[in-house]
Amino acid sequence: MLNRRMAPPARRSGIPLLLLLPLLLVAGAALAELVVFRTVLPASDYPAVAYDDAVLKYAPNQAGVYRVRNEIAAPFRINAQGWNSGHDRYAADKPARTLRVAAIGDSFVTALQVPCDRSFAEQLEALPGKTPVQAYRFGMRGAPLSQYLWMLEREALAYRPDAVVFALVHNDFNESYEPVGAYSRAFMKLTVGTHSVVGEIPPVAYTPGRDELLARSATMRFLMIRWQLMPSELFNGGGIRAALGGLGAGLGAGLGARSGPGSAQAALPAVDANVDLDFVQSRPPVLGATIDYLLGRLAGLARSKGFRALVVMDGAREAIYAGRDSRALALNRQVGAAAARHGVGFIDLHPLFAEDWRHNHQRFDFQYDAGWNEHGHHIVAQAIRAFLDR
Repeated sequence: MLNRRMAPPARRSGIPLLLLLPLLLVAGAALAELVVFRTVLPASDYPAVAYDDAVLKYAPNQAGVYRVRNEIAAPFRINAQGWNSGHDRYAADKPARTLRVAAIGDSFVTALQVPCDRSFAEQLEALPGKTPVQAYRFGMRGAPLSQYLWMLEREALAYRPDAVVFALVHNDFNESYEPVGAYSRAFMKLTVGTHSVVGEIPPVAYTPGRDELLARSATMRFLMIRWQLMPSELFNGGGIRAALGGLGAGLGAGLGARSGPGSAQAALPAVDANVDLDFVQSRPPVLGATIDYLLGRLAGLARSKGFRALVVMDGAREAIYAGRDSRALALNRQVGAAAARHGVGFIDLHPLFAEDWRHNHQRFDFQYDAGWNEHGHHIVAQAIRAFLDR
C-alpha cells in the first residue's frame, strides 16, 4: 500500500472572522441609527427640556412626532414660550370679550399623545359656550402638584388668566414631597413633618442628564419611547412598559361603587390609576396635609389675583373598563373635600368617564400609553366648559 502524505490546508486570505464580526455589528448599528430608525421605522421624537427663569419647561420652537408602537403618531409643537400648544406663542394682551384659561399640569397637559391642536385646551376653545375661550397650556412631564403652584406663580400669572385649571393625577401629591423622577430637584417641593407641611423648597437649576444624552440617538428613542424599553431592560430582558413618556396603560385605573374598608377593598389592586397606591398612601397624615396646603395656596392666589380656580382630577380608567372599584378613588374624594373647604372648583372625572363608557364603550386612553386620547381630552374639555358657563 502506498503511504501518501496529506497536503497541508491552503492558507486563507482576508480579514479573520473574529475581526469581521465586530465590524459588521458596528456597520449594522450605524445603518440602524442613520437609516432604519430615521426613515424605515422612524423613532419617536421627544422635545428637549430647558430651565428658564427658574421654571423647567421645553426648549422653545421645537416640532416633531411622538410615537408609541404603531398606535400613536402625534405631531407636537413647542411654542416660543416653551410649551406644547396649538398657539405659536402666548401673548400678554387678551382678546376682547374672551375668557383666558391657564391649564397647568404634567404630561396629561403636555399631551404629546394627541396632535398639538387636539388636547382638552384646544378642544375647549372650539366648544360653544357663553364666552369665547382662549386656553394656554403649561404642561411638564413628571411635575407634581407643588410644581403646578410654582408654574402658576412664575409663569402662568404673567398672562393674566381669568381661570386656572390644575389637571391632577394620582401621583401628584406624594411626589410633591418625595424625591421621585429625573427632574425631581428641578421642581418646587415641600418639606413636611409628621403631620404637616413645614415649608417650600425652591427648584434647583436642571442640567441635562442620561435621558437627554440617550434621546440624541434615534436607536435609543426607538427602543425607549416608541417601543417602551427602559435602558435596564435592554440588557436584562425585562418586560415592556415604562418609557420616557410615562407608564403604559396596563397599570390600571378604577371604578364602581364606593366600598369601605374590608375584604373587597383589600383585594383591589395596589397598582392602579397608573400608580403604586401603597407608596402614594404610605403616609396618610402628610398626604392629607399636602393636599390641604397646596389647594389652600391655590385658593389664596385666586382671591388675590382675581381668577377662578378649578381642579380637574383624573378617573381610575382601567377599573372603569373592568367594571370594578379602585383604591385610588379615595384620593379623588380627599381632593374634592379639600377643594370644597377652600372654595376651589372641583371636577371628578371618574363618574364622567364611567358614564360615557356605559353609553359609548370607547376608551379614554391608549393600549400602550396611559395618556388621554382625543376622546378622553374631549370629555375633559366638555366638563371644563360646563364649569366656566355656570
